[in-house]
Amino acid sequence: NFAAIGTTPRTNLAAIDAVTGAVTDWNPAITYTLGYYSNVYDIQIAGSTMYLCGDIATVGGGSRLGVAAVDIPTATATSWNPNAASSPVVVSSLLLDAANQTVFMGGHFSNMSDDPASNLAGYGDPTLTAPSTTTSLSSGWNLVSVPRVPSSFARTALFPTAVDFFSYLSGSYTTPTTLQNGEGYWGLYSAATNNTITGSSLGSTSLTISTGGRWVIIGSLTASIAASAVTTSP
Repeated sequence: NFAAIGTTPRTNLAAIDAVTGAVTDWNPAITYTLGYYSNVYDIQIAGSTMYLCGDIATVGGGSRLGVAAVDIPTATATSWNPNAASSPVVVSSLLLDAANQTVFMGGHFSNMSDDPASNLAGYGDPTLTAPSTTTSLSSGWNLVSVPRVPSSFARTALFPTAVDFFSYLSGSYTTPTTLQNGEGYWGLYSAATNNTITGSSLGSTSLTISTGGRWVIIGSLTASIAASAVTTSP
């Protein structure tokens, strides 16, 4: 609940430059149903879409009671609109189920899209998809890793078409059945293919490496980072 960041007017939602600390131009221009006591209670992000809820009335130029989806690059409301109803409408929490393209929400409301829904509801969004990373793999041996946090770390779930698969983390070649973030692997493919891993973003991880003066294959994160950001302890 705030009206400004520094001297820049922003009603309870703002974007801050992580390097400079300055308020950016991004502003979905929210208005509220409860005036001074209004809040944004929850934010969830999927791809380039931000889902937010509170005692809101309009977001990004569109009428959205209680809950809304905002296109992050443009700060405008998407076409998704559960059309919650009550007096007042206050949505206080969100849960994204990308696998079933559904947004679950709880709060104070009586209807969603003209259907009775007493304070707890799920509303579909066909644009909601689970975030994923796709890697182009060549025929033969490839260096691979797990750059996201998937629902299953089983090797057969993450690299189902690999004909052979090895880890060297322990100082000898092993064939792992369960993989982990942070470790790199050798995967053998009989033909070029695209491999997709679905899951939440991996911004950091750690890997226990035993001593022995040998090479270790380190896996990647979801996004690129500077080599200087990789550190050891101790």
